[in-house]
Amino acid sequence: MKALRGNNVPEWIAKTRYVVIGGILVLALILRVWGIRFGLPYLYHPDEGYLVMPALRILQTGDPNTHAFSYGTTHFYLLSLLYALYFLYRARMGLWTTVADIPVFEHSAALISYPVPGVFLVGRLLTALLSTLTVLMVYVLGRRIWSERTGLLAAGLLAVFPMAVLDAHFVTTDSPATLMALVTAYAAWRIVETGESWLYMATGLLAGLAASTKYAVLPIALLVPLAHALRQQTPFWHRHLLLGVLAIPMGFLLGTPYALLSAPEFLNTLAYVIRQYARPGEITVTSNALAWHMSFWLKGFNAPVLILGVLGALWTMVRQPRKGFFLLTFPLVLWSLIAQQVTVYARSGLPTMPFFALFAAALLVHGPLNRGHFKCMALMTLVIVVLVIMFIGSTYHDILLTQEDVHTKALKWVQANIQPGTAIAVDRLGLPVPPDVWPIVRTLHLGDHDTDWYRAQGVRYLIASPMAESPNRTVQQDQAFAQLRAEATLVATIQGPFLGWPDYHFWVFHLE
Repeated sequence: MKALRGNNVPEWIAKTRYVVIGGILVLALILRVWGIRFGLPYLYHPDEGYLVMPALRILQTGDPNTHAFSYGTTHFYLLSLLYALYFLYRARMGLWTTVADIPVFEHSAALISYPVPGVFLVGRLLTALLSTLTVLMVYVLGRRIWSERTGLLAAGLLAVFPMAVLDAHFVTTDSPATLMALVTAYAAWRIVETGESWLYMATGLLAGLAASTKYAVLPIALLVPLAHALRQQTPFWHRHLLLGVLAIPMGFLLGTPYALLSAPEFLNTLAYVIRQYARPGEITVTSNALAWHMSFWLKGFNAPVLILGVLGALWTMVRQPRKGFFLLTFPLVLWSLIAQQVTVYARSGLPTMPFFALFAAALLVHGPLNRGHFKCMALMTLVIVVLVIMFIGSTYHDILLTQEDVHTKALKWVQANIQPGTAIAVDRLGLPVPPDVWPIVRTLHLGDHDTDWYRAQGVRYLIASPMAESPNRTVQQDQAFAQLRAEATLVATIQGPFLGWPDYHFWVFHLE
């Protein structure tokens, strides 16, 4: 029980900490690569193609402008570097001769399968590795701010954190951006400790690179002036602060240089992204974004870290306000922005979860519950229960990824029941149906058109994906889809897992 008491590191932890953190990292990596081949060669995640195709196009054309600015381009360039190595590997195996052999598709949003599955597997492995490094970074930051035990416990919590584990299976920017946010926070805390001028420059550059990985984590840049203010020994208006603030846009342009070199294209895309989240003039079925997010995070296997993290944040703000202000600023600002969005995605809150893991670990290791022999026994039990609950949640997601996706089940139904040559309408998350066998009419949401429009296109079957249940559908789309269901004949309901989540549905309707 000494392991959770006091501020000094017990001798057994000092001797075995590398073994312990090594074991935590191995566990984290195993959970993140288990089931990572899901779906291939079909592409069921709607965002993976958007990142992979521009990265491949850089190799094929030599043009470093990705012409894709829905995210910052830092991760695109990292993927390009990785794919250059993968190209050389396949060339060594005699599979590719020149970069012209790399399959690159122009319309990545409509990409439903890819002839070289290894390309997407390599991208997913990179995400898994970066997510595992995030676990290591949580340990380093927790150890620096509090203690060895806090860092180890925070790393353990994040290693088995279900949403972090699941998101690490996808070629997306969320896990890389989370890592960049934590690295920035570490550099900023070093400013609080030492105030060295190079740390201001480094923190600003890292904050800019984090925003260049995913725009949403830009609030991490607030840690530059905050760390300077918490330093106390240095006057607020100081050249070091100016140096750090100026480094932020430099870091952003380092990762996304064509934000300046192709400013109109960048600004137009950024305006489009902002509109997609604000949805001006549209009313979605989700009336309160914050309530939706809280419902998601507090009802599942992720809840223990969030609940303990909030309690730990409150305790830290009372007992150690300097640490509390430092670690809570980024999550608080990001969640205030998320609450104002109309479009909701669960992964939007992911970059804040390592900070809640740190607060949770600090509460458990140094908080009021950790006093006395009996209380320490109860605390050990609580820690074990929390870790086991989240481990079960992570393995549950991984097992679902290894099972037959609802897309695959629906595709098999189409192959067995719909005559080739019959026109089919699908939505954005629709089936990987070969268009040379079945003519495909694609829409964002089936509720975007009425039955007369589909009949005019020659459509005889409407196949609704989980998109029909999306919290981001508009009230108008919802009403129009209900009308479609009333006018068409439901011929099949297909159920199965989707991207590691259970009980998603496809509905097949026939138009007379």
